[in-house]
Amino acid sequence: MSSSTPMRRDIRTRSARKATANNTNNNNGHNRQRASSEPSVSNSIVQDYTLLVEEHYSIEPKSKQLLPGLPFDKKRNKLQKDIDDDDNARDIHDFFNLICLVPVVILNGINWNWDILLYELKFAGGKKTIQDAWLNHPDYFPLFFAITIAYFVADLLWVILIPNCVKSPNVIIQHHIATLIYLIIPYKYPTETGWLMGACLSVEINTWLLIARRVFNKQESPCLFVLY
Repeated sequence: MSSSTPMRRDIRTRSARKATANNTNNNNGHNRQRASSEPSVSNSIVQDYTLLVEEHYSIEPKSKQLLPGLPFDKKRNKLQKDIDDDDNARDIHDFFNLICLVPVVILNGINWNWDILLYELKFAGGKKTIQDAWLNHPDYFPLFFAITIAYFVADLLWVILIPNCVKSPNVIIQHHIATLIYLIIPYKYPTETGWLMGACLSVEINTWLLIARRVFNKQESPCLFVLY
């Protein structure tokens, strides 16, 4: 009995040492797993910074090394710098339209009789026409005509000088030239055809809303829902 007791103690001691060694290895394993998981977090952060860097430099996709030259957008087939310049030119042109179309729309509205437009055309039994609703105001129609001409001339020159301010400069140039030629008619015959000018330019209300939606969408304005 006395000889077996030290052996049992020795076995227990060895078992305790083994268990301690296993726990130590497990803890080291957990520590290694945590250490291996840490770079994954930093990789996500580095990836965010890489996306920012890619906006200004050309980067090799696999090795993430800097390449000579400016970044190139394959979808648009343009350098990133040119894309940024186009976006800035469009933004400035949009703000120009948002400001300059306001007096065109307001003066157009002043030259209409809204009682006829909203009531008599519908309830007067066909006695009134759209032409009857046109006031051809002696004070406001010349101002409306002058501001309209000034807007189309300024916008035409803008698109000619800075064609990247719109997506289809040729279409805009042709449209503005045709509009300026057409405006000769109400200038010569304001009493007979002035209402046609007002009716056609009422489309600028829709133009203003479309531009405003695009601008406010970029700015993430809280009043965006009003334009939808």
